[in-house]
Amino acid sequence: MPANFKPAFQNMFQDFKDYYVLIGGTATSIVLDANGFESRTTKDYDMVIIDELKIRHSMKF
Repeated sequence: MPANFKPAFQNMFQDFKDYYVLIGGTATSIVLDANGFESRTTKDYDMVIIDELKIRHSMKF
């Protein structure tokens, strides 16, 4: 399991998988883990929140 991808985070955000993107250390840890490498632990989650309503609004312009 990646260094900081804890079950509590997965459970809390499981219904919102299409509305955020992890970036930074946790994202790096996930990619490295998927490819058989280890990474150092980070204690935070850097993420981009995707607000679909704003996306639809901005697409009109």
